Amino acid sequence: MTRHHWVWLALAGALLGLIAAPLAAQTDKATYLAEARQGVVEITPEQLRTRLAGELPPLVLDVRTFTEREQGRTVTEQEIHIPRGFLEMKAWEQLPTGQEVVIYCGTGGRSALAAQTLKAMGWEQVMSLQGGITAYYESVGEDCGCIELPFAQ
Repeated sequence: MTRHHWVWLALAGALLGLIAAPLAAQTDKATYLAEARQGVVEITPEQLRTRLAGELPPLVLDVRTFTEREQGRTVTEQEIHIPRGFLEMKAWEQLPTGQEVVIYCGTGGRSALAAQTLKAMGWEQVMSLQGGITAYYESVGEDCGCIELPFAQ
């Protein structure tokens, strides 16, 4: 390439950066999670209990950390545990694609992000548990035994 071409490429890159900068504006956590939830089906604790008692219960996926899982309760004994940080690598090996999947975490934020990720990876029947495991047990007046995390919403 000639020097002339490099100048035009540099100018085009700078212009593109100026145009794209407002599109990539930083947001706060609440806005980010609200936007993630817009494209995700959420299921209430009561709806999940009903489906778990039905003829074709959904697969339940826990995306909490190992520490959270060890120190807290679970939704069902038949669930799969893949921490959110490992989801993209482990989902292919551990999750069937043709089954309804309900994802939960501590309070519902990470499960919404995980549902968004699974949808992008090709899973079609994905839902996030609204309020997470905390809401699941609080809805029947029980404590989930969950540990408090500094990043929880």
